[in-house]
Amino acid sequence: LLCSDGLWGTLSDEDISKQIARNTVSHSVPDLVEAALRKAGDSSDNVTVIALEWETPDAFESTQGVSTDSISDDVFASTIQAGPLDGLVDDLDDEAIERSIAEINEAIRRSAARKA
Repeated sequence: LLCSDGLWGTLSDEDISKQIARNTVSHSVPDLVEAALRKAGDSSDNVTVIALEWETPDAFESTQGVSTDSISDDVFASTIQAGPLDGLVDDLDDEAIERSIAEINEAIRRSAARKA
């Protein structure tokens, strides 16, 4: 299981472990994502999870046909919201780049001063 802080920051390790142990990965992961989104509410961070399940060759045949089409309609399977990228990227001139570099350097300077 590989997940973002949207999952592990919201649910306890014990809750995640119990859910994974209780069911197959294909059922546990959507349930975990839903639980994290519900618990975090409006302050929800992105919840990203990648999980793999290994099976012995004897048991492998039964899972070979699993696809995302088998996820039921009441499961929230993705929060990806991609939109058109045309027109969203501004060309920066040299002055804009220099201003950005100066802002970054100033933020680094302030951060270092707070630590000192």
